Amino acid sequence: MHKQSYSQYFYRILLDFNKVNVPGLGLFALDQHTANYTDNQLKLSPPFSRIQFHTFEDSDFNISKLLIRAGLNREMALGIEKFYETKALHAKESNTPFELEGLGKVISTTFLPENEALFNVFEGLEPISLSPLPSGVKNIIHDEAYLYELQKSQSYREEPSFLSQYLWPMTIGLVALFVILFWLFSPKTPQLIENLNQKTDIPKLDVIDSLLDEDTIITDNDFTKSDSSTLVASDLKKNLQNPTTEKPLDESKPIGKVQVDQCVIIVGAFKNATYAKRMEKSILKKGYQVYSSEHQGLKRVGVRFDCKETSPGDFKAKIRIQFNREAWSLSDTI
Repeated sequence: MHKQSYSQYFYRILLDFNKVNVPGLGLFALDQHTANYTDNQLKLSPPFSRIQFHTFEDSDFNISKLLIRAGLNREMALGIEKFYETKALHAKESNTPFELEGLGKVISTTFLPENEALFNVFEGLEPISLSPLPSGVKNIIHDEAYLYELQKSQSYREEPSFLSQYLWPMTIGLVALFVILFWLFSPKTPQLIENLNQKTDIPKLDVIDSLLDEDTIITDNDFTKSDSSTLVASDLKKNLQNPTTEKPLDESKPIGKVQVDQCVIIVGAFKNATYAKRMEKSILKKGYQVYSSEHQGLKRVGVRFDCKETSPGDFKAKIRIQFNREAWSLSDTI
């Protein structure tokens, strides 16, 4: 097949698919522009399209794929693509333009078409001249009676009536005031208020329970700010809901003594022994060894680990993520 016919295949699929990619060279695309007015809006220019070349490639629009989709047999489509790919490689190595016979050539990164009109799919459309028509509004003559009634209706709408401006708002306000007074002085109101207060007390226990959940980390400052009676009510509610006895901590290993090859990361210091025990349970639940000791009236709870096999810095970062972002290393062990 002659190379001139290759260009015809290239041209046809470019018009059909608007994009053609030549492997090793780049992407050819038809850039379409819509119709537009001139600056003085006296002429409407027709739509037009022009060819653009891009050095980046899009394999979805490879020339062989498009030729196969257009109905050409696979062997011939791959042959045409191989021809253009080899030609593009030769043009780059010899630093010469890449030519599409009868269509144009690629010089550096720019495609210069031989005939710009070949790539204008709207070729043949001519600009349309526009001329504004006079509206003739000044020639309209209104009847005097019509103008009088029009002016009268407009003046009537501009002045709000007393009924719409004052009477209805005052009536609505008086009705609302009457309803409020009736509700306040009704003999059933105190009982309703008491019932509402009793109902609103229930969610508080739920909130406290959620704050004191086993997996929740509670700092010592939080405990000093809490109301002791509220915390007792939370514990009482939890015991009523879960009457099962608490499992004792694993005492097989002493939690207050540290071996020579072990280090400790402290996750919290507590005044209340109940909260310290909850933290110990949380540590055991995650599979770690517990450390606890008394220090200046507080019970410190931490995690023991083998600092010969595990980096103390990495382990502390891990514990901070799981328990407390302010966890610190026990200086006696590290």
